Amino acid sequence: MKRIFVGIGIVFTIIATYVAWDTSARRHESLREALRKIPLRESVDRGMVAKWFEPFGTISIAELDGFLKDLDPDVRIGASYALAFDGAAGIRALTEAMESESTKARVAAARGLGFAEKDAISAVPALKKAVENSDPSHRCAAFETLVRINREEAKKVLPNLIRLLEHENPGIQRDAAIAVREMGADASDAAPLLAKLVLSELKDVRDPAAFALAAIGPQAASFLPVLIEAKYRMPDSSIDRAISKVDPDGKARLAAVQKVFSHGDHAMRRQAAFELAMDHPETLRDEPATTVALQTLIEGLGQNQGRWDDGGIRVRSATALGRIGPKAKLAVGALILALSDADPVVRDAAAEALGSIGADAETTIPALAKIHAVDSLLKFGEPSYPVLTSMLKDPNWIVRRDAVRALGMAGSKHEAFAFRSLVSALKDRNVMADAIRSLIGLQLSAENRATAIPIFLDLLKSAEPKYFRADAARFLCIYRSDSPLILPALLQATHDPGRFIVGPDAATSTVGLEVKSQLLLIGPQLVPSLITALKHDNPLVKSAAAEVLGEMGEDPPGCSAALRAALKDVDTNVQEAATKALKRIENAVRAKKN
Repeated sequence: MKRIFVGIGIVFTIIATYVAWDTSARRHESLREALRKIPLRESVDRGMVAKWFEPFGTISIAELDGFLKDLDPDVRIGASYALAFDGAAGIRALTEAMESESTKARVAAARGLGFAEKDAISAVPALKKAVENSDPSHRCAAFETLVRINREEAKKVLPNLIRLLEHENPGIQRDAAIAVREMGADASDAAPLLAKLVLSELKDVRDPAAFALAAIGPQAASFLPVLIEAKYRMPDSSIDRAISKVDPDGKARLAAVQKVFSHGDHAMRRQAAFELAMDHPETLRDEPATTVALQTLIEGLGQNQGRWDDGGIRVRSATALGRIGPKAKLAVGALILALSDADPVVRDAAAEALGSIGADAETTIPALAKIHAVDSLLKFGEPSYPVLTSMLKDPNWIVRRDAVRALGMAGSKHEAFAFRSLVSALKDRNVMADAIRSLIGLQLSAENRATAIPIFLDLLKSAEPKYFRADAARFLCIYRSDSPLILPALLQATHDPGRFIVGPDAATSTVGLEVKSQLLLIGPQLVPSLITALKHDNPLVKSAAAEVLGEMGEDPPGCSAALRAALKDVDTNVQEAATKALKRIENAVRAKKN
């Protein structure tokens, strides 16, 4: 019987031991998971951490200390965070952990002391010792924390950290650059080594080094050429930021970019030429700099000939040459060859550049005419007029359309030629709509307006397609004060029922509605003319004038009186329009009062 009771006791002991072990294991795993999820934000404070661990009851320092050696870095950081907010006892535990045999524990402890900041002032000796004697990973973490706690003490051991920038391990170089950044301008002695790291092919090394140089600021200005080189080799926002911080006013940057012209790498010289030509073309007006830039950009025009310009080198080269302007005449031959490029975007860029350079007209105009580069041809002025005139007669209607559209942007310098050409294009049904819109876009002289107005008045009354009549109305609205015939014609056109598609949503409208909307856009300044139109001989004009006045909204001076007089008109349609207009005005005035 005794043996039975002993056996039962052993079984219960085993079960109790297992249950205790299982409970402990579950708690350990739950706590580990909680540590992993601690939010690493500046807003985390002691109260938040306490609330986070409330479900676990009392957590011992030893229990948290054990997690500093965990294989999961998030758990280690979470444990160091928890210890940092556990008062003096937690700080002591983290300070002791700085001497741990585990590198992971030492690094986590250093990070944790950083979370505590000024509360961890007692750990300064241990942190200094770590920066001077510890392994590289621990040294970087300890230095970052030391900067937060006592910047003056951190300055004393900064040389120990700077030496790590020469370490053969890229990971250590990265950590050292991140730590050096914390010192800002006080780390100017690190600039030479950081400049070397900026040229690293590894982004994880290059970015921290660039950010560290940015933190040093103008004191690292002598290394601006290195940053420029890094930017051209591996474009990156971190490099751009460093350049802007090291050279905040941009004065030293130009000199640094110009130095790149002496670089042996052709791609580097090309990047410098791109930047100077696009952002500072005035710096390429001096002969020495211009010659080098031109040679570089001309070579860029020849890159990967016969294929699409995937890298944009040929397009950028042509565009840059155009930005240089007349000083780039040396490149005219290469640009003319580029007019036959396989890539149409390159051809367009070359054509535009030739126009900007103002190259020899006899050589360039025929080449531009071949590719129908109307915009560029116009820049040559009168010598290009015969070619443009012939393009308006080209068998291909698309060529004629492009010529018409370009003439609409000719400007005042070529207005006379553009006007004559566009008026003749009104007879071409394929480009008539574009010719009308181009004439609307031109700033016409009084003489040419006098010629155009009768043409557009006839078009407004014609049987041409509806959208032609609507466009004619737009033109006449612009020049309505040039002729007493215009407003009556427009008012009469408000009754035009022709329907056509307008807008991107393919909605339909009528010519009459479009004309009315154009008149309403003119606003109150049209009111005196509309009041005069209420006395016109044509009833259609009078009724339309009343309708437009009614839709003006509020009661302009003299408007109601004129409309009340129109109530006595012999034409019933005019009477009805005047009645509706007065009602609209009354409603508008009442709504404003309310």
